[in-house]
Amino acid sequence: MVIELPKVRIGEKLYYRDDRLREFRAVDNPHDRVTFKEIMQLYISVLCQLNPSYAVSGVEGGFGGARGVLGRKSSLHLGDFVDAAEALR
Repeated sequence: MVIELPKVRIGEKLYYRDDRLREFRAVDNPHDRVTFKEIMQLYISVLCQLNPSYAVSGVEGGFGGARGVLGRKSSLHLGDFVDAAEALR
């Protein structure tokens, strides 16, 4: 039996949420993917920028992780991370 993956809108694109692979994949382009880890690194980085008291030494990825997500070719933008983080709940 085939079960269709749930779809999540992130920004202007529709993504499949794949809990097994821990990533979002664009519905129209499976090569356009964003891992859950990248989303959480971006979320933590933005949270630390908004409130420096949340900054914890040793957070994996830190601000560099967020730059890596934003710097690569992806349809995910800083304004869209909230949608993706909410989809992980």
